[in-house]
Amino acid sequence: MASNMEPVAVTSQKHDPAWKHCQMFKNGDRVQLKCIYCGKIFKGGGIHRIKEHLAGQKGNAATCLRVQPDVRLQMLESLNGVAVKKRKKTETCRGDVRKVSNTVHMAVGRFFFDVGLPVDAVNSAYFQPMIDAIASQGTGVVGPSYHDLRSWILKNLVHEVRNDVDQCTGAWGRTGCSILVDEWNSGKGKTFVNFLVYCPEGTIFLRSADISHAIDSADVLYELLKETVEEVGLRNVLQVITSCDDRYVIAGKRLTDTYPTVFWTPCAGRSIDLMLHDIERTSNCEYDT
Repeated sequence: MASNMEPVAVTSQKHDPAWKHCQMFKNGDRVQLKCIYCGKIFKGGGIHRIKEHLAGQKGNAATCLRVQPDVRLQMLESLNGVAVKKRKKTETCRGDVRKVSNTVHMAVGRFFFDVGLPVDAVNSAYFQPMIDAIASQGTGVVGPSYHDLRSWILKNLVHEVRNDVDQCTGAWGRTGCSILVDEWNSGKGKTFVNFLVYCPEGTIFLRSADISHAIDSADVLYELLKETVEEVGLRNVLQVITSCDDRYVIAGKRLTDTYPTVFWTPCAGRSIDLMLHDIERTSNCEYDT
């Protein structure tokens, strides 16, 4: 954060619940707000814009992807003027909640199996926020139409993703970044390499390359790594993380010879997998006692 940003205490007169989830700074005569979850800084729009950011509601702010579900729901309720009523739960109340929950679950399951959605779709980071948003509107909610989804909703989401990507790429120069290289096989004779870029703001997918024609070539891998470093920016790249296979080792060492400021690092997860595989093979051996 710039040195001219001075923190400002949030006074007790500020009653909006969103004030508990942001920090206030003064930059000259301007007041700026910072989300405490993702670190995004808002130079205008006031507390309402922070609330839209936390609630994930379309408007003038990109969605916060790190806020807890309960905070997101609270911000949604605040935006829609829904008062949160807290009561002691008796056994009867618990039974009513369970009955409502079962009804919701059956409705969700009916939709999933009718359209053939994979059940692991519930693991999406956006599944529970979707449920929370629907619940916050009360009864009588009408879902988006086919044309809504393929027009303004898609357009807004593309804009939201672009803002998130811009936020990540904008941080590369400040924090540095790591290039992650992931090789995978399509199962149909095609081998691809995915290039992703990680920084404290998040991870973004950069591009994919088909290496089926030169799967064993360290030269091809070196050229791909070199192109990716130049695309991201040599001054921004701290390290390149790849598999520890021999061809990646060769390509990685050539890359560090070309760019001495860049480190090559073997993937820790892959290295541990190979270690465990060696241990498994060793444990299958018989030893004399």
